[in-house]
Amino acid sequence: MVQLHYLRVGIILVSWSLLADASPADPKRAQKAYELGREAAAKNRFAEALESLTTAILYAPELADAYRERGKVFLLLKDTVRGSADFREAVSLQPADGESFQALGTLELAAEHWPLAIANFTSALEAGTLTAAAYNGRARARVQLKQYTEAIADFTAGIRLRLDDPLPYFERGKAASQLERWRDAIDDFNRCIDFRPDWADAYTERGFAHGQMGLFSNSVNDLSQSIQRQPKSARALFLRGEARKRLNQWDASVEDLTAAIALSPNDANLLMARSGALVQLGRLDDSLKDRNEAIRLKPDDPRAYIARGGSYHLLDRHAEGIEDRSKAIELAPLLPEAWMARGSAYFLIGEFSKAQSDLRQALSLDPENTEIRAVLERTREKLLPNQAVATPPTAAPTPLTPPVREAPPSTPPEPTPTPVVAIAPPAAKVASPAPTAPTLAATADEAHNRARALVQASKFAAAIIEFDRAIGLRPDFPLALNGRGYARMRLGQHKQALPDFASAIRLNPNYTNAYHNRAAAFRALNQIADADADSVKERALSAR
Repeated sequence: MVQLHYLRVGIILVSWSLLADASPADPKRAQKAYELGREAAAKNRFAEALESLTTAILYAPELADAYRERGKVFLLLKDTVRGSADFREAVSLQPADGESFQALGTLELAAEHWPLAIANFTSALEAGTLTAAAYNGRARARVQLKQYTEAIADFTAGIRLRLDDPLPYFERGKAASQLERWRDAIDDFNRCIDFRPDWADAYTERGFAHGQMGLFSNSVNDLSQSIQRQPKSARALFLRGEARKRLNQWDASVEDLTAAIALSPNDANLLMARSGALVQLGRLDDSLKDRNEAIRLKPDDPRAYIARGGSYHLLDRHAEGIEDRSKAIELAPLLPEAWMARGSAYFLIGEFSKAQSDLRQALSLDPENTEIRAVLERTREKLLPNQAVATPPTAAPTPLTPPVREAPPSTPPEPTPTPVVAIAPPAAKVASPAPTAPTLAATADEAHNRARALVQASKFAAAIIEFDRAIGLRPDFPLALNGRGYARMRLGQHKQALPDFASAIRLNPNYTNAYHNRAAAFRALNQIADADADSVKERALSAR
């Protein structure tokens, strides 16, 4: 019925346009037609509304309100082209028409024109249209541009204007997660669940945030609530499987990851995650099958070859294990874990000279890695009886210069509008390549942004290489130092993360998130007094 009316109005619009030049201005008739049009629109009589509003414009072409109201009707009829044209005409006639700017912002947001959306919402707010829709719309565009701090401020303003809408709380919580402000995120997801106790995604995101804080039992509880409401969520199953690993619930972890794989059978990351749990259960052949399949799906992933090499060594198939770890080095010659993995394999089979060479190369790429140093020291001890002079531990091989062949970006188990960091098994830590490497970021900010994106994709090892680049270009970059410390912490390298957090705090003594992260690292190292001191400082700064 609406389509028939709309066709009728289209004919009328054409007819009126032919007469427009011949029609004299008549403000009274225009105002009457405008009021009739608004009344018809309020009653969903859209064809009649368009006819009356077009009449108003015919008799008063400068009547901005008529263009705005007709634009609204066009939007209700899903005619965004005409709607946009009317709103633009309205703001050209009345530059302070905040309502039209807000409508244009909404249209640009839907078209994924993020900067234009921000500009129009800003114009609406500057014109005095201080609505929740304007603030939340601008926040959503800012999230897409990774302007999370600004987005949170906008969501907060929108929430203050409308306290009963759960969606901005959810979106603000996800933005807080992007900034690793896990407590703030959990508070927002709590509000979401208060409003909508059946909201599966809110439980998923709260479970994810609990996992980032090391509260794995809480994480499992939340993710179970999500799965109960949304049984086919591969993402929730994956996250719960990973949280259960942290609780040493290996059988339950395998069960969750198997269910996730059934939903996303071509996700190599899920197979790699399950293979680690299978190793813990002693199911070595099954683990090897998963790693074989992961390599088939992602043949350029060096970490998959490192893992499969580990499977071969556990099965006493050492030649194949060495071959896989050599392949990892070929794919990523600047990946310290690859050199350490092959060096450790050589140590296992008694080839200590080769082990020392590989471990020294690993240490040159990651000088702060205490695990590499420990294995290298053991290797040197094995070689001492056969050497007249011990090899100095600090001797470094010639730095490598070829670029890293990075694996394709990982596909999350279940895509979400704003991807978040998954609770993932520890991955390799990647050191900075030589300054001449072709992949070096042009600026510190560019490298930092790339690093943050990798963190959000759970590629912590790859993120560290970008953080290293950013810090190399700008040593006094507290955001990059804090980010690198966080990535190291996610790899289980809590001790190595502490100097980064300390440097970030030295450069910015009011850096709340750095205190939060350092407290988490201290707590993981059982340095409770230090952790409590940082938590007190964090709360004091947050209360300002």
